[in-house]
Amino acid sequence: MTNRKKLYYLVGGIALFALSLSLFFMYTNEPQQESQPIAISETIEPDEETIATDIESINIAEEREENFEATMEDNEEDEEDLREFAEEAIERVTLTPLEAPSEQSFFEHARLDQVLSSLMGSNFTEDIELEDEARWVARDLQAWMQVATETADFSYSDEDFLAFVEEENFLEEDDLKKTVLVNELKRIDDSLYVRHLEYHYLKPFIWNNIESHFSSQSSQNHRETDEEYLYRIFLQFEDEVTNHLLESYPELQENM
Repeated sequence: MTNRKKLYYLVGGIALFALSLSLFFMYTNEPQQESQPIAISETIEPDEETIATDIESINIAEEREENFEATMEDNEEDEEDLREFAEEAIERVTLTPLEAPSEQSFFEHARLDQVLSSLMGSNFTEDIELEDEARWVARDLQAWMQVATETADFSYSDEDFLAFVEEENFLEEDDLKKTVLVNELKRIDDSLYVRHLEYHYLKPFIWNNIESHFSSQSSQNHRETDEEYLYRIFLQFEDEVTNHLLESYPELQENM
């Protein structure tokens, strides 16, 4: 669990404890009323209005059940449509089963994501600008890996990465488009499955591994909150990545 998540849970726990404590004192200080004996009344036959209300409640419950079943059917149809789009996107893009993450794998899977989005919009086009965008996304991810390795002694392994993705529940919490696509890739080749996960989740994995290094290089200011501090040291790493890209690709200066 990241420090950021721990902070969220800590703040939430303190708030919940304070609320429970307040409710406890409100209840104990509330004047107690004498309990009145409950009169046992004669059995009353339900009137027509009561019967009508009960019938309406039953109808509402049945309608909700029907709506739920219809929603489930729609979700299944949506997933089937997404699966067809994913299969077509995979056919349109050249994917190389590589054994480790690289700039080439980042590029291929960035293109795959672009093509899938284009197909889902029913407007597939071979846009050279999109290809250039995918190339820069790949260079940025590669820069993250290289700078993390050089400055924070970062090392990568598939096992550690997949364990991190599972621990953070990324696939359970993400949108259906991603989960359908990665499942299709896993059906074809395990390495394609892992490489596509890297395209989406490599950055948080890297930061989870190097955060302690950057925090050891810069202490927290007493005026900073934990979130402000974490964000500041993250920006320090981002600055190093940007400098690396500018040194490697001077043409970026023209767009700044």
